Amino acid sequence: MDTLVDLVARSRRSDAPALRAPAHGQFYDYQRLCTTTWKTANFLHARGVRARSTVGVGDDPRAQPVLAVLGAALLGAKAYVGAPTNVDARAVVAHVDDVDDYDLEPGTQRIAYGGDHDDPDVYHFEGDIWSENPTMPPEADARIPVNVALVTGVEALTHGELLTAAADAVDRLSLTADTEVAVRAPLSDPRAFAAGVLAPLSAGGTVVFPDDDTTADAAVVGPDRDAPEDRVLGVRDVEF
Repeated sequence: MDTLVDLVARSRRSDAPALRAPAHGQFYDYQRLCTTTWKTANFLHARGVRARSTVGVGDDPRAQPVLAVLGAALLGAKAYVGAPTNVDARAVVAHVDDVDDYDLEPGTQRIAYGGDHDDPDVYHFEGDIWSENPTMPPEADARIPVNVALVTGVEALTHGELLTAAADAVDRLSLTADTEVAVRAPLSDPRAFAAGVLAPLSAGGTVVFPDDDTTADAAVVGPDRDAPEDRVLGVRDVEF
C-alpha cells in the first residue's frame, strides 16, 4: 500500500469485520467502512475541504474520528486528531458535547457526531453523510505518498511514513486478517493511530475500541498502561 487511500479501495470491500466499538454499539465490516469513508470524504469536500486543508478531529475512541481521518486523506487533506480548540482548520469534526468548545475562525465548519446539535449551523455527521454519494472522490493529490496525512502540534506525517510504521506493527504483532487489535492509547498519539488503526486495517484485520469487558487478540497501549492481551505493542516502540 502506498497511501491511506489504498486502505479503503473498492477492491477491499467485504463482509469481514473492520472496526468495532462495543461501548457505542458500532460495528463496521469492510464494505461499510469503505463506503462510509467515501461518503465522509465527499461530505468534507462539500464543506470546502481540499488538498492540503486541515481537518480538526476529536480524540475519541469510536468510528467517527477514524472515518474523518481517512475521509480527509482521500481528499489529500491533513487530519489533526486531538486538535487544540483554536485550531486553524477548514472543518472540525468533534462530539456534539465538545464541538462548541472550539474557538474557530469565521468560515470553519463545525461537524458534530453523537447526536443532534441545537445550532442549525452545526452539521450532523451521521445524518449529513448518509445522503452523500458512496463513491471514491477523484482527488489526485491523495495518491501521493509524500503528502502529509496526519499532523500534531510538532509533527507532520506523510502517508508513506504512517504506512511504514503500520507495516512494522503488523510484523511485530503478527497481524493477519483474523486478528483483532484493541486500541488502548489515545488516537491523538500518531503512533497509536498508525499501529492501532492503520496496521490492522492494512492487514485486513479488525480495529477494536474496547470497553471494560472487551479483549482482543493483540493491543496497542499507551505509556504505563496494562493490557489483558497476549500480544502487546507500546506506542514508545513505534517509530516514524
